[in-house]
Amino acid sequence: MFNRVSAETLEPRLDADFYKKEFIENHSKLKASGAVRLASLINVKKSSYGILPKSEEYVESGLPLIRGGDLSFGQINPPEVHVPVHYAGVKGKAEEGDVLILIKGACINGPEGVARISEKENGFLFNGSCYRLAFNKRDVNGYFFVAFSQTRHFLMQKKRRVANTCISYNDEESILGYLFPSPSDDTKRYIGDKVRQAMLLRALAKKQSDELVLSINKIFAGNPKPERDHRCSVSMDEISENRLDAEYYAPEVLWAENEIKQSGFQYAPLGQLATRIKDGPGGWGVSIYDYKKKGIPIIRSVNINDGDCDLTDCVYISKEKNQELIAHEAKKGSVLLSVRGTVGRSAVFNDDYYQSANLNAAVVTIDCKPGLNPYYLAAFFNSKIGNIQLNRIANGAVQLNMNLKETASNLIVAPTPKIQEEIANIYRAKVESKRYNRRLTLAAKLLVEALIEGQIDENLLISAQVQLQASDNSLDRSIMARLKTDGLDGKGQPLFPDIDQLYALLTQAAQA
Repeated sequence: MFNRVSAETLEPRLDADFYKKEFIENHSKLKASGAVRLASLINVKKSSYGILPKSEEYVESGLPLIRGGDLSFGQINPPEVHVPVHYAGVKGKAEEGDVLILIKGACINGPEGVARISEKENGFLFNGSCYRLAFNKRDVNGYFFVAFSQTRHFLMQKKRRVANTCISYNDEESILGYLFPSPSDDTKRYIGDKVRQAMLLRALAKKQSDELVLSINKIFAGNPKPERDHRCSVSMDEISENRLDAEYYAPEVLWAENEIKQSGFQYAPLGQLATRIKDGPGGWGVSIYDYKKKGIPIIRSVNINDGDCDLTDCVYISKEKNQELIAHEAKKGSVLLSVRGTVGRSAVFNDDYYQSANLNAAVVTIDCKPGLNPYYLAAFFNSKIGNIQLNRIANGAVQLNMNLKETASNLIVAPTPKIQEEIANIYRAKVESKRYNRRLTLAAKLLVEALIEGQIDENLLISAQVQLQASDNSLDRSIMARLKTDGLDGKGQPLFPDIDQLYALLTQAAQA
């Protein structure tokens, strides 16, 4: 394939991929929209790479260290590693309001590699896989940059400027060369505020998650968890005729079993509390050759994350194929549980867009009897004790898996309907906060894309921002109602099926 470019298009890069037609067209579209070089708005701050300790020096408590994998769709996941406190004086600290961007590694081309530094991450260290972008007008440009970073226009620039020796990376000059949309400050505030609100909803979901842990823990016996010990002894009464593997009798595992059996409430095997436990079709029941661009979604374990069934990125089969596999269909309100590979992820199938779904072989669907609340059951499976039990029952040398009989053998604590409903309410609230967090992040992305593509009048966004500052959200509601899952005024489903629920959650998040 040949692509002829003009002399003024040339940059200090002679690799042919840099001048692909789609890259040139994207560059031209951004320039036509009034985009400016990022260099005019930022300073790039590097980490103290080479001074920070190596991974073998990480400690359990100390200064949190942000790594590239902690940058998650505009926000920073709590860092999992720490460095000794004597590194406090080194350069390369996160500063509130600035943005961290992943500049090397396998995920460099993805939208997850950008995040705004919040107040709670101020002063954290970051490693050499990231650069810190120090914006002028932080309150205006920081949130808006995060919104822009999710768009196809930004990702194409990122992909275009990747250099690859052994590891893919973007150097400082490449980042400074990014074209960045430059609408009015009010427009940036209006779109960037969607990112800020998404962060508030994420914080609300975290608070609700903590409340859920406290509530679910009250149904167990409450004995202290034993110290990890590689040696243990068990009585003959505790030995199962089907399991002689040592992990099955580890102190932590036996503790979890006793937490269930010594609970102040009744307990029973799942098989006695469910009307149906069904897995996805095995073998070639569903193969990649059955996948379609649209139709009936197939739920995979990857779609079950942190208590929610997220079908944003899923595969589909035809209605005819779904009818053929109707015995494996997940019904609305049923509990989903991953039973292969990563065992123990659970959620309730209650999607805003799909009334039915099917499964692959790594997921089972569970229909509860009237005395068992499905949201409570999902919370039970996702609890620490529920998860320990699930992984104890699972078996396999290469890949953990759990068949239907083993799934049915899980012991479930069954407290009173009132307690189940209290736990279920917290669970549902957490799921809603997480869903609207994702949708607001997507809304910000879609609005930036609409602005670049000329699909929306900037004056409309300015007016919406002015009205919001006067505590009038009527125009904002109108714009949010125009957003579909595939874009502004698209043909997809409404991005916000319940606009009132969105604003109720935002009010709750602001108060929290």
